[in-house]
Amino acid sequence: MPAAEVHLTVVGGEATLTLTFDGKQVEREVWTLPGKLSRTEQQQTVRVVFDSTYDFLNYAVNGDE
Repeated sequence: MPAAEVHLTVVGGEATLTLTFDGKQVEREVWTLPGKLSRTEQQQTVRVVFDSTYDFLNYAVNGDE
C-alpha cells in the first residue's frame, strides 16, 4: 500500500481530485466544469497535470539540470 497517493479523474463535465495517506482518503474535491469536455480535452487536461507533476519531481530529484 502506498504511503501517499494523488488521484485525478476527469469525466465529461466533472473533475475529481483525491488525496490518500496510508490507504485513508484525507481530502476529495469535485469540480463541475463549465461544459462537458470531449475525450481529447479530458486527456489534454490530465496530461497537463501529469507533465507539471513530472517537472516538479524531476526538479526535486535532479535539481536545475
